[in-house]
Amino acid sequence: MSEQILCRKAKFWFNEGVLFCEFIPHEADDHFSVHFLDDFLEAISTLSKDGHFPLVIDLRALKNKCALLAIELLSENPELNSFILSKSFVVSSCIMKLNVILFIMNQDSVIPNKVFTNLENAIKYSLETNCVFNTQKSI
Repeated sequence: MSEQILCRKAKFWFNEGVLFCEFIPHEADDHFSVHFLDDFLEAISTLSKDGHFPLVIDLRALKNKCALLAIELLSENPELNSFILSKSFVVSSCIMKLNVILFIMNQDSVIPNKVFTNLENAIKYSLETNCVFNTQKSI
């Protein structure tokens, strides 16, 4: 695992071609502001070093309402979409997964958004996305 970047509500790191974001319990229990988004974008930009990588966003530590607010903020941001290949949201329940799927279905995203209840599956998907992108890039 590479360096970690800690911001107000989450920690970020880069490992084996995948960017990770994990929300900190009790730090992310309130609203998400523009300041959080600025911190988020800066952390992703710093870790990616101008490359494009998949992003795994672990929301399991958040209450459902806060998780949906975070997803709304992150899924509608064009600047974030310019840094990453895909977003994999990891949630704590099947009901939350359904809520997130319904929400992101209405988004006109230029990058794929997937929802998982299992971190390992999210990582596997992200590694495959990175492999496909890098293979196409080198051809």
